[in-house]
This record gives sequence, C-alpha cells and structure tokens, in this order.
Amino acid sequence: MFKDKLVLKPTDSHGNGIHQDYNWWQGFPKSLLTVAVALDNTTRENGCTEFWTGYQQGFLNQSDTFDGKIDHDRLAKQQHLYAELQAGDIAIFSCLTPHAAGANQSSQSRRVMFLSYNDSRDGEHYIAHYEHFRWYRTDRLSADEQSKYYFL
Repeated sequence: MFKDKLVLKPTDSHGNGIHQDYNWWQGFPKSLLTVAVALDNTTRENGCTEFWTGYQQGFLNQSDTFDGKIDHDRLAKQQHLYAELQAGDIAIFSCLTPHAAGANQSSQSRRVMFLSYNDSRDGEHYIAHYEHFRWYRTDRLSADEQSKYYFL
C-alpha cells in the first residue's frame, strides 16, 4: 500500500483537470498503480473519473516541478473514456495514465476510494509518501497559505 484516499464529491463541487498521479509522486517508483473502488455509482453527471488510454510515452510534465496540468490537445489522438461505474466496481490505472474528473452536477454526493500500490520489490513507501504529502500541502507554503488548511 502506497496511499489510501477517500474522495467525497459533494453536489456542485469542482472537478480536476487532466493530470498524471506521478506528477506528485516523483522520486517514488513508477510501478505505482491505483485501484479506484466506487462506493456509489459514478456518472458523467456526478464527475466520474475520465481516462485517456493507450498513452505509452511516460511522464508528460517537467521533472522536479509540481505543475501537473496537461493540455487536452496533447492527448487528442488517445482514446478518451468515462469510468461510469456501479457501486462496487473498480477501475485500475497506472500512475502515468492521464486522467481527470468533472464537476459534480448531480443532486447527490458520490464517493470513491482510491487505493494506490507499488510493486513490493520496490520497497515500502507509505510513510514516506505521507511525509512528502504534508510537505507539499503545507511546509512549502507561506504561513498565510498554510492557514487555509484545517487538516494534517
């Protein structure tokens, strides 16, 4: 286990632009993959995860930066699909798979558990990941920016 995350997407919540998870996991093994477990049905209306499949060219962003945005035009030739899942279904994807999620425009919240793993031959990275996450989310920010966070 590398990372565990529950995403609760309330009504009217924003989406996330196209990115690769490896953007925030640089320095960790590239064997990372994520199992997305739908706890509720996921639809286009409630902001399901979208994937651009068939991408085999590795990391799309500049190394050693956290600017993870990927221009849609860079993936124009890739197959795009919506992971519309029923509760209990899973989707499995690599840390290099470009993906996004739309806004929740439905009248109900939706939940998805994201469980990320690395190959056991690459060692244990769970604690190191969360130390890096805390640094990324708070330590590198000014005191003013840190005051916006109420977790960690």
